[in-house]
Amino acid sequence: MFHSAWKLRQAIHGMKQSKIIGLTGTIGSGKTSSAKIFKENLGLPVIDADLVSFELLKKGGKGLKEIEKVFGKEYVLENGEYNRKLMAKTVFENPYELERLNSVLHPLIKEEVDRQVEELKGSDYIIYDCPLLFESGEYNRVDEILVITVNEEERAKRIKQRDGLATSEIDSRINSQVSEDYKISKADTVIYNNSNLETLETILTEYLESLRQRDERIEKELEIYEKST
Repeated sequence: MFHSAWKLRQAIHGMKQSKIIGLTGTIGSGKTSSAKIFKENLGLPVIDADLVSFELLKKGGKGLKEIEKVFGKEYVLENGEYNRKLMAKTVFENPYELERLNSVLHPLIKEEVDRQVEELKGSDYIIYDCPLLFESGEYNRVDEILVITVNEEERAKRIKQRDGLATSEIDSRINSQVSEDYKISKADTVIYNNSNLETLETILTEYLESLRQRDERIEKELEIYEKST
């Protein structure tokens, strides 16, 4: 499934437009490692939705003020910091509370992402690292969806090593997100990250090269179209 938004923008504006690649994946898939490879090894700008959220929820941040209004003062610690532990317990045990949290944060995140996209205008590609790409509706802003996935055994192993979570906690976090099958069904490209970082980098490099080649063909098609009209 190829998203036509980028091609349409090219035709309308008559100039080169940045392509936004929505990068997502379920917990433990290697999405964060992929974003790091794109940024540090392949030189692409990355917008990190989690980092945007973190900044909004800093002491005195716009997001934290909204959290206090909606959820109550107990979600702000005595020192003014966000009570992340309490919120994590609340939302992972209750889907309704997760929906409430998202309704508070997603509009604020969208506003900041819009600002960053504008700043990066002119880049060939922008990686939008967004774990809740589908849940937040942010898939509508991207031109390409890239899903990173991993087999269940490897996923559980990574999460236990990284976060020290029990199997029940891992399942709870996975179940709080849109199913992996759904993400894969909506993806333009799916990368199976069942090996090591070196292999992942090779796959991502090949993906980016194939994307560049395809977009060059599209640009030529647009040039032909413009000349014929």
